[in-house]
Amino acid sequence: MNRHQAINGDLVKIFPFCHLSALCVLGGKQIREIYRRLLAACVGHDFSRHKAQTPLEFLAALETAFPQSAADFRLLTEVYLRVRYGEYPEILDEVHAVDQAWERVQQVLAGER
Repeated sequence: MNRHQAINGDLVKIFPFCHLSALCVLGGKQIREIYRRLLAACVGHDFSRHKAQTPLEFLAALETAFPQSAADFRLLTEVYLRVRYGEYPEILDEVHAVDQAWERVQQVLAGER
């Protein structure tokens, strides 16, 4: 059982009648937090998103700077945008995929220092 499955099981016990919406909200919060951490990590590499730059414009810059992680950056950005504009993730699949992508991106960024 992974971390997400354990959390999901606990929430289902706490919210037996509305667990799906509670899980989705928590998943969305986690995705927003991962994207915030991505932005902070990029600043640490002197590679920051400008205020006028959209997430998709920043994605293009990330893909150019770190081509080995282009697919992970694309996943993080696309899921973040859906959550940011009102869609919630599929809790077990999408949040887990974003979490794994973030782990890989952190490893790549750590190797760039």
